[in-house]
Amino acid sequence: MKRVAAALSVTTCVLLISSVVKGATIARKRPPQKSHKECQKLRNRRAAADEEALILPQNLDSRSSRDEETSSSHTVVNITPAEERRSRHLGATAYLNKSNHRRGENSSEKETQSKNARRRRQEERNSGSQSRERSLQANLIQAAEQERNRDHSQGPDQTATGVRPVGVADGQGTVEELRPIVVSSQAAVTQPNKEESEQSRPERRQASTSQARRRGNRSMPQVGGNGGHGGVGGLFGVGGTGGRGGTGDVGGRGGRGGPGGVGGDGGRGGDGGAARMRGGRGGEGGSGGDDGGEGGRGGGGGFAVVDGSMGGEGGDGGDGGNGGGGGDGGDGGHSFGREGNGGDGGDGGEGGIGGDGGDGGKGGEAPESGVGGDGGDGGDGGRQGGEGGDGGNGGENGDGGDGGYGYGGGHGGDGGDGSGSGEGGNGGDAWGGGIGGDGGDGGNGRKGGRGGRPCGQHGRDG
Repeated sequence: MKRVAAALSVTTCVLLISSVVKGATIARKRPPQKSHKECQKLRNRRAAADEEALILPQNLDSRSSRDEETSSSHTVVNITPAEERRSRHLGATAYLNKSNHRRGENSSEKETQSKNARRRRQEERNSGSQSRERSLQANLIQAAEQERNRDHSQGPDQTATGVRPVGVADGQGTVEELRPIVVSSQAAVTQPNKEESEQSRPERRQASTSQARRRGNRSMPQVGGNGGHGGVGGLFGVGGTGGRGGTGDVGGRGGRGGPGGVGGDGGRGGDGGAARMRGGRGGEGGSGGDDGGEGGRGGGGGFAVVDGSMGGEGGDGGDGGNGGGGGDGGDGGHSFGREGNGGDGGDGGEGGIGGDGGDGGKGGEAPESGVGGDGGDGGDGGRQGGEGGDGGNGGENGDGGDGGYGYGGGHGGDGGDGSGSGEGGNGGDAWGGGIGGDGGDGGNGRKGGRGGRPCGQHGRDG
């Protein structure tokens, strides 16, 4: 134990001596520390020396030479080597500071110019939008005046006042939904004033281009969304009604009616969407379930409002199940624009075993100089076929639509009547023993439609 204690004490002494020697060596190599006041005085002296070096002494002999081309003065000064080294360093620093300052000035000038340019462009855009709003308001006012001055028995006057057009059934769209569409469409087809100055035409062209760019591409027709399909009916349950198509330049198609459950009828097809140019097609009726389920009626075609537009086609009726009749086709949509065409009626659905076929839908009616839509064909029946749909009546000076065909003993549809100088539509032919449809009556001095002919009793000529 004594030996161990002696060894530890010797080791401790050696370590203490070595640490003391090492610390003294480090302290001898380290420069003496300066106080805070001394450091501050040193910094002040250096700053004063820098300022003195930047200012050239006035009492030294100097000569100046002027360069006539650049008009810049060069000063030659007799200085010591130390002052020369310090002046070189300070001169380079001053040059860099000056160049950075100039570069900052240039960048700030460019930034100011870009801000001014952006501000000018914003002001131009604001002024252009204000002029576009003024021109749009003028077009709307002019369109409203034209609507008030128009004297039609149906159509534009009624759509302008927000009244449901004549012959449009519930569910085929309301005019309230189309009031902004009607006004904007009339403003869009409004011809520019011939008396407007040439200077405003580029502005109108530029405004229309920017509007088309902002809207995505207004030259493409805006199509309404399709309606959703109806759900499946449960046991003895009726299938769901299809949703109505959306409105737009072209109306959306109505949704298909849901099929009926066992013993249940098929759901009614959704109506086509009302539109400016072409009404949406009605959705197909749902098929009837077995054990006597009847097919659903097809949805009606959507109506259209602007000149030259076309009503939507009616949806086809659904097929009946065993023992059930086929659904009737939907009626074609009306057109309320001049020289517009009514939509064709949908075809009737086929009847199941022992069931009658569905009747074809009635063709849509047309206004001034428009052609009525053709009636839909009747569906084949297990027992007796469905009747063809009647053709739509033509507008003023328009032709009536043709009646639909009758199948399997069903009667042909009657032709639509012509108006003014319009001709009557032909009656639908009956196939399988039915009576042909009557031809439509012609207008003033115009021929009527031919009655339906083959297989059964002939229809009356118009």
